[in-house]
Amino acid sequence: MTREEFIDDITTMWELLDFCEEHGCDVCEDVYSDEAYNDFINEDIVEWARNATWENLLSILQDLPTGYDYYRQDEYGDWYGVDSYDFDSYKNDVLSWGDENCEWDEPEEEEEEEETCETDNEGECISEQEPFLLTELLSECYKSHSAIKTERQDMFADEEEDVLEDIAELLCS
Repeated sequence: MTREEFIDDITTMWELLDFCEEHGCDVCEDVYSDEAYNDFINEDIVEWARNATWENLLSILQDLPTGYDYYRQDEYGDWYGVDSYDFDSYKNDVLSWGDENCEWDEPEEEEEEEETCETDNEGECISEQEPFLLTELLSECYKSHSAIKTERQDMFADEEEDVLEDIAELLCS
């Protein structure tokens, strides 16, 4: 993969983690999927319940981040949600890693293709793409984002309620 292909093609955290795993890059080793994060927390809850009062346990659980697709754990064991800013930072760090380790393939020389298109009376190229309104595009993106956000909030509220019920049962038994 060339450096430019990496920049253009790696657009999600999943793709970045996959790239790091395939190329032996340890830049993203502190990033975990939502599923792995849940596994870590579920293992820790039992230990926390044994060593803390229910008030402390509740505080610990309320301080845990939720609603992200990926999480990172710092050197102190604290968890943080990975957002788009973090993704950009990790991607830049992986780019630097690739530069330092000569990881990138050389770009292939591409022959310029002659542009062929339909021309108007003045010889100007007429675009075959249909025009679109930017406001329509932004509106559709906002609707999709809002629907996804609402769905995630509902999902995490249900999960949090289930965890609190399980903890209450554990503490009462």
